[in-house]
Amino acid sequence: MQDLAGRAGYKERLSGGVGFYWPEEMDPEKYATFRIPNGADLPRAIEDISLEEIANVAIYILTDHLSAPREELVRGMSRVLRYSRTGRLVHERCQEAIELLHKRNSIEIQDDIVTVAST
Repeated sequence: MQDLAGRAGYKERLSGGVGFYWPEEMDPEKYATFRIPNGADLPRAIEDISLEEIANVAIYILTDHLSAPREELVRGMSRVLRYSRTGRLVHERCQEAIELLHKRNSIEIQDDIVTVAST
């Protein structure tokens, strides 16, 4: 699979311990969008979405609301990604994405309130 992906111009990069294929010229840390299902399409399995993409959902919500309690942010992320409920796996992946943003200093967390980091 890696050989085929390499010939097609993709490189495997780990995200939350899971391998995702990105175009060689794309830096996952600079990826700033996310995809949601169209119309009646079902949402993708949460484990099929990179943490970078899930993290972008958090930034999208925080940009609109300025801040949010951590659990409310997780529920909002789940809704944006079109999950009917926030089950264990969705909750865990959203929490991992929040931690990724915190490690990158993209957000601040104080008393369980999450805000976009001041620049």
